[in-house]
Amino acid sequence: MHVSSGMYGSIIALPNGGLPPVDKEFYRMEGDFYTEPSPDDPKQHVHSQERVTNENPDIMTVIEPPTAIR
Repeated sequence: MHVSSGMYGSIIALPNGGLPPVDKEFYRMEGDFYTEPSPDDPKQHVHSQERVTNENPDIMTVIEPPTAIR
């Protein structure tokens, strides 16, 4: 559950011997949230295991520096 509730990290897989030199490298992170309205208060959202199981996020965030795409 913690992975679908805001645990973030990155993995970089490089080929043997690395990559050739480049001018710039970019990092872009995506986060998915799997929630549903709370039965007690529809204005609140709670974790939805059903959405996780079906791989159906209701919120997707993209985090990247403002200068990433220029």
